[in-house]
Order: sequence, then structure tokens, then C-alpha cells
Amino acid sequence: MDDPEREITPIAGFLLCLLGLVLAGGIWALQTPENAPWGSLFVAGQAVAFGAYAAALILVRCRPKAASIWLILILVIAVGLRVEAFLRSPDLSTDLYRYIWDGRVINAGINPYLYAPSDPQLESLRDPLWRYINFKHISTIYPPTAQILFAVLARMNVDPVNTFRLIFLLFDLATVVVLWRLLLQFQLPRVWLLAYAWHPLVIMEFAAGGHVDAVGICLLAIAFLLMPSSDNRALSRSAIALGLSIMTKGYGLLALPFLVRRYGWRYLTWVVGACLAVVMPFLGGGLSIFGGLSVYLRKWQENASVLLILNEMLKMVTKHHLLAAKAISLILVILLTVWLLIRFRSEGLQIIRDTFIVFAAALLLGGPVLPWYLTWTGEYEAMQRIAKRLRIVLPLTLIIIFVLLFMNFGSVAEAGIVLLSVPFAAVGSFWLLHFLDYNLSTAVWVGVIALAGVAAETGVVMIVYLDEAYDRVKNAGQMRGIADLEDAVIEGAVQRVRPKVMTVMAIMMGLLPIMWSVGTGADVMKRIAAPMIGGMISSTILTLAVIPAIYMMWKGREVSRHSPEE
Repeated sequence: MDDPEREITPIAGFLLCLLGLVLAGGIWALQTPENAPWGSLFVAGQAVAFGAYAAALILVRCRPKAASIWLILILVIAVGLRVEAFLRSPDLSTDLYRYIWDGRVINAGINPYLYAPSDPQLESLRDPLWRYINFKHISTIYPPTAQILFAVLARMNVDPVNTFRLIFLLFDLATVVVLWRLLLQFQLPRVWLLAYAWHPLVIMEFAAGGHVDAVGICLLAIAFLLMPSSDNRALSRSAIALGLSIMTKGYGLLALPFLVRRYGWRYLTWVVGACLAVVMPFLGGGLSIFGGLSVYLRKWQENASVLLILNEMLKMVTKHHLLAAKAISLILVILLTVWLLIRFRSEGLQIIRDTFIVFAAALLLGGPVLPWYLTWTGEYEAMQRIAKRLRIVLPLTLIIIFVLLFMNFGSVAEAGIVLLSVPFAAVGSFWLLHFLDYNLSTAVWVGVIALAGVAAETGVVMIVYLDEAYDRVKNAGQMRGIADLEDAVIEGAVQRVRPKVMTVMAIMMGLLPIMWSVGTGADVMKRIAAPMIGGMISSTILTLAVIPAIYMMWKGREVSRHSPEE
């Protein structure tokens, strides 16, 4: 028997309409011509848009049953929001101009993977839009399916900017239709379509920004929709759609292990065949087709989160710290995928959920993370599930860091002493959080994780200074007893006082103003800064007092064994 309290009543429907209008107002603020990106009006528009979206999402989650009139209303508002966003210029990103350039290069009979836009050989192709292209010194990073689409659209000799945006908008609307079909197929509330259809990020990045991710997401959704029960023709169509999605934007590759696990190697064969079909026209460039992409993967790290923390922690271990951090992130994503495959269930909905969990993990652990990349992460439920998975993944990160510290110092004891910095620093974090009456949240954990990187780094430097002082005295033949060891430890620790105090003061002076800030986003920033401020205090005590004491106790045994008897 249906629960009437779970239905969208006329009052709830009116509220939903009102939230749609508020969301439209937020998007209007984002597209005001005189508004500069990241100005106060832009930030206010973002806050209003996402606030209205969150409220609407809560409403449909609480009341998932809706009459047809409310479903039609959601779709009408979704289309209206996209039309509104389409009327703005794509000034938040310049990727669209690179799409147009790549299409023109292909239509001129030139492989875009061989030449960067700044190459003198392409000077004749330059037009007024050329000056807006980003990273002119790097050849294209976009996969072959995207390149073929760029060439087709560039061949239309009418307003290339709006032509590209319109086609990507149509792919976005096609995704809405496919998601509708998926909800029906899995017998989920159709009103949940709002989660994608009204999402401000999706609307702005596709309808306004014109990002090719709209095509990749649409093809991935089609691959999920066509997941067969027994029809081999449906299997081939699903695999082809996935292959084209991978060759549009590589994130579709993360869905492949789960689909191959469910449908076998025949599915993989179709995916590989689809990929090869679109790659063939560009193979004349040889390995250079990966040139721009390799630069992107090796060097770019904008907006990364865990990756940047790993990078900072590894700076004291290896000069190739960024590559090492990316390798660790990749290993963690692979481990998560393997773990999900071990727990694999063959239901279609579970395949989709596991795929989105890996998407979210890849964005959290990898880099760069640009705003439109987040459109791949799927439903909000998947983002909640990733928090549970990280309870397993993050300890693995600490284990890997321990291994790297051991490889650097060659000593389990020294690596363990450095890792003591992390829990000791967390003591100050949680005490300050208690005094400020802050609950644990995502923002708080971001601050704690950032603190862990700084604490481990200062612990490494202290150990290095102590080792240098100890080796200097020992090599000089002056390590005759505990008193000499004490002198060496004091000498090494004293050398670290000024750098440690300077580090703490610089961090605290930079973070303290945040604690008095007001306005949009201030509450989130305070919860990120608070753990670092409290943690730096306890970390200072550990680094300057506790680590030297533990070091002396550890080395004292060795000195006692080798010192002459009195």
C-alpha cells in the first residue's frame, strides 16, 4: 500500500517550483555580462544555485513518489535552466577554443597529435579565436572520438562556438533521457532524475561552458542502459558505446573491469574493437599521439586533494615526488577496484554504483581535478559510499608511506618515529575541535589529512638533523657513552628549533585570519583550518621534545653495547 506521506503534495510541488526559480536566479547571477569570474556576484550566484539544488534534492529524496505533472515540471525546468545557461558566453574555461582548433587542424588534413597550436607550420590556420587557446605549446590531449566529433562540427561553417555548445547541450539532454530510462529499468523513483537534470555544475559546464565531457557521459549512460540480460546484440551495442565513451574522455575506462567481470571477455573484445576503429585514422602519428596526454598526466595537478598531500610528504623522500604520488594514487584506485571486484555482485545497478565509487576515488586521489570532471561522479549516494571505502584505502596510504620512509632511512625504527608525528599532531587537532565545538565533517578531515603531511615532513627533517649529529660524533670517535650521545642529540635538536618555530608561525599566521573570517564559505574554511592550527601546536612539542627523547632511547641501547666498561 502506497504511503501518502512519501508523495509530492501540491504544497511540496509548489515549493519545488519555487526552488527551480531560485536556481534559475543563481544561474542568472553567474551569467551577468559585467560579472567577473570569482567576483562577489559570481560566488553569491554559486551559493544560491547550489543551495536551491540541495534543497530540491532533499525534497525529492524524502518524497520520491510524484504524479506525472511534477515529473513534466522537473523536465521543463531542466530544459529552461539549460537554455538560460546557453545564453551566456563560455568565459569560465577556454577548452572550447581548443576543440574548435583541433577540428580545423583535422579538416586541413593534419594530425592534431603531431603539432602544438604554437607550431609555425600551423600558422596559416590561425584565426581570431586562436588567441584564446590554452596551453598552445602542447599538442592535443583529447582522445580520437572527441577529435572526430570536433572535425565534424568544425566543418559546419557557422558560428563554431555556439555550434559546439549546442551539440554538447543536445548530448546533455540525451543523457537526461537515458537516465530516465535507467530509472524505469531499475524501478527507481523517476523523480530522482532531478539529481542530474537540475545539477548547477552540469548545467553550467555543458550548456554554458561547452565541455566534451557531455558526450562521454552520454555514451557511458547508454552503455549502462544497454547492459544485456541475454541478447548478444545488446551486449555488442553496450560495449561499443563504452568504447566510444573511453575514446571521448578516458574516465569511461574505470567502468570496464566491472562490465567485463559481468559479461566476460567477449564484451572486452567489442570494447577494444570500438577503440581501435576510432584510433586508426590517427595512427600515422605513432607514439606522438600520446605526447600531449603524457605531459598532462605527468605534470598537471590543479585542484588535487590527497595527491597534493602525498606530494608534499614525498618531497623529503625522492626528487620524483610528484610521479611517486601519482603512482601511489593509481595503486590505491587499482586496489579499490580489485576489492570491489572481489565483492562483486552481477546486478546491473550494483555495477553502476561500483563504477561511480571508483570514479569518485579517482578524482579524490588523482589530479588535476577541474570542475567539469566532477560531473562524472554520479549520484550523491555514491559519494557517501566512497567515504566508507576510504576507511580501508587511507590506512593503505599510511602503509605505503611507511614503506617509502623505510626505503629512505633503511630503518624500521626511524620510519616508525616519523609516523609518530601523525597521531601526536592529531591530538592538538581534536582538542581544538572540542573547544570550538566543531563536529567531524568532510572539511575537518581535509584539514586533518593536510596536517598529517606537514607533521610527517617536519618529523623527517628532525630525524635527518639527529642522524647527522650522531654520525658526526661517531665518525670522529667521540661516541664513548650516554653523555656523548646526549650531547649529540641536543646539538641536532637545537639546530631544528628555529626552522620548526618558523614553520609553525608561518602556518598559524596564515591560518588564524581564516578563523575570524565571515561570508560565503567561511564556515567550511574554518573547519579546514582548525585542525591544522591545533595540530601544529602539539606537533611542535612532539618534534622538539618527544622525537629527540625517543631517538636517544633508541640509540642509547646501541651506544651502551659498544661503550667501554667503566
